[in-house]
Amino acid sequence: MKEAIKVYREAFNILKEYPRVIIPFAVTGICNVLALYIVYLIPQRPFVYLFGPPVKAFWGMKFLHYPFNLYLLPKLFYYASICVGATVGALMSAAAIGMIRDYYTRRNIPSFLPNFSISLKRYFALFGIWFVTFIISFYSVKAVGYFSAKGFMLKIVPYIMYSVSIIVQLIFIYAVPALIIEKRKIMSSIARGVGFLRKAILPTLIFVLLPAAFYLPVLALKHKGAVLMGRLYPEIIIAIVGFGILVSFVIDVLVTIFTTLIFLDNAGDKR
Repeated sequence: MKEAIKVYREAFNILKEYPRVIIPFAVTGICNVLALYIVYLIPQRPFVYLFGPPVKAFWGMKFLHYPFNLYLLPKLFYYASICVGATVGALMSAAAIGMIRDYYTRRNIPSFLPNFSISLKRYFALFGIWFVTFIISFYSVKAVGYFSAKGFMLKIVPYIMYSVSIIVQLIFIYAVPALIIEKRKIMSSIARGVGFLRKAILPTLIFVLLPAAFYLPVLALKHKGAVLMGRLYPEIIIAIVGFGILVSFVIDVLVTIFTTLIFLDNAGDKR
């Protein structure tokens, strides 16, 4: 409990003294908002020329017209968010970790551009960690969906899938801190991260699962999305997805700061 309180205080101090640490997360959030906007504009020129053919091929011509395009919007945004996560998200997460390290060690003033430059140089390793995490999470979630029963269980499947996804991400959550802070190679970072998790499992669970729970209302809204679109108006789905982006932003900020501080507190990199 003392360690948890210490981490919480350090996280609060970072946000209070150096709010610029939020910059990387804001960049990712803005990219997700732009992705949502582009997905919304797919039926219109010039985006329809690029994205119209695949939408027509996979889902049908009607999904390029109102209101059916809005029913497809969450799925298309999901694919777009994967692209954002694999590129901008991976780089920004690493840059944020570097800024948190600078604050913690007091060696440098936390700055975005120098840490972004370092992240850019390590991008292929960052992408490798992201890819491993994504593939395992993707197929684990697919397996849950495949073996899920019908009826009542079907209603809680989205929550089970989300929980499985969080657990998989939890396993690899210290790989990027090991890569950036300890300057390890990709496989060494993954091994180091998994090994570190075993030593810090309790505080990690506290500081990952609690923020992750903030997303549960978003899941509930998405699950009822089609019903709400029919009862209210189709554009409500844009607000739901946008709310999800905002909640994800808050979760990413908290989880990244908390877990990076846990890593620094226990990895021998002291002030």
